[in-house]
Amino acid sequence: MEQTRMFGLADLARAYTRSVEAISISTLVLILMAATGQVFFRYVVGASLFWSEEFMRYAIIWMAMLVAGLAFSRGEMIGLDLLIVTLPKWARTSAHICTGMIGIALFLTIAWYGLQLTLRMSATMATALNIPMFYINISIPVGAMLIAIHIALAIFGQAAELRQEK
Repeated sequence: MEQTRMFGLADLARAYTRSVEAISISTLVLILMAATGQVFFRYVVGASLFWSEEFMRYAIIWMAMLVAGLAFSRGEMIGLDLLIVTLPKWARTSAHICTGMIGIALFLTIAWYGLQLTLRMSATMATALNIPMFYINISIPVGAMLIAIHIALAIFGQAAELRQEK
């Protein structure tokens, strides 16, 4: 009899990571294509692409908001831990948990006010792309929520480590 494997949390995390990476790489390729096209049209054809600068700006914003959580999880964010690294492991872990909770509160606040901004400006249209600014501005609450989730997962992992030490 064939054994079926359950789709677990680790599989979900891998799928999420791969999806964000694929979207980010695709977005970067589109940005590079738009930039190359803009240079070609401006200097070879003699006519600029009126939409390329706006497209690249908004694509970079979306890409940054999506990958910020992954960067946090991978330890690729800049941090000032000069004092914390000198503490014993239990105190260092406790400090990381406390600062993580402050970070969650910060990013949930950003998500809340970002959502309010997005809803207030949902009728506004992007000038060159002629799309609702809702699709641009929603990147702020989405990105802030993703970062908060990454921080929460890191806190749960650190709390589990702290419990195992006792």
